[in-house]
Amino acid sequence: MGLVYHYSSPQGALGILQNKSFWFTDCEFMNDPAELAYSYELYDRAWVEVCREFGVPETQIEREITRFANPYECRAEISDALGIDIPARYYALSTCSNGDDAAMWANYAIKGGRAGYALALDGESLTQALEQLASEAPGFGFYVEVIYGQVQYIEGKQLENIKSAIKVHLERLAEASDSSDELDRFLCSEIARTDHWGWFGDVAPFIKRPEFAYEQEYRFVLKVTQLESEQKAIVAPNKNTVSEQTGPCGCSDCPVPTASPISPHFREGFAGAITPYFEVGLGDAFADVLRAIRGNSFHNAPFVKEGIARLVKGSGLKDVSVEMSDVLLRG
Repeated sequence: MGLVYHYSSPQGALGILQNKSFWFTDCEFMNDPAELAYSYELYDRAWVEVCREFGVPETQIEREITRFANPYECRAEISDALGIDIPARYYALSTCSNGDDAAMWANYAIKGGRAGYALALDGESLTQALEQLASEAPGFGFYVEVIYGQVQYIEGKQLENIKSAIKVHLERLAEASDSSDELDRFLCSEIARTDHWGWFGDVAPFIKRPEFAYEQEYRFVLKVTQLESEQKAIVAPNKNTVSEQTGPCGCSDCPVPTASPISPHFREGFAGAITPYFEVGLGDAFADVLRAIRGNSFHNAPFVKEGIARLVKGSGLKDVSVEMSDVLLRG
């Protein structure tokens, strides 16, 4: 995976470095108004094409097979353990494969003549930190699944991947229908459906419209479910949110609550919308994730580099290098 780059405004970079955390935004509130919904539109198209290839009469083809689906939710993996289907929502952190891209700088370093920053992140270290967070989250009332990957922008490849999966799914359903045992037919069919839609739920966040290809996005996604108290008792029966530290009086009767590494918030987002997000604190792991910072400014002021360098030093991030971009910006 190597390095990936999170482009940020000065305010965003300040928050990340000072809090050692990242914001994962609800995918329904991203800058692409068709975020995730586009994936489901493609699925409907792929379904129709596969049905035609299989010789299904036009009048019998279901053309909007995903019409009742909510693109911004999927079935939570923990549903099996709980014995009921519960939803998870998608929250994403966007990074870029290119750490010095003129098109990306145009979004972060020109508006209002301000500076912009590209934070170089070690992808493997970030993934490990997120997996650790996911293992701890049930104790704080959340079930978290971590998925990540390169976003696909080429429509032809997107359709072919979905069509291939649909064909495998239909073949499994056909095999299930051949069983002479009614219960076996039912169970095999349900397993096939769960597997197929589980696959699509993991793929959908990494499909975007071709016009966003300039972003060269590598995306980290959290599928988050907020657990009810009785669900938490099932998922994390032996986990609590109390640390091993003692309280101000030094006794064990007043232990210090452990801060949750993941917490829900709201902010003003794209188009002024009130936007839900999760703040994910990395703690000590942050030093392993952040490797370098590159700045850029329309004014090319020397104090842009000096300011971020002093912030890095003051944050105790001694192994993080700071440099300025070679990309020249024009107003």
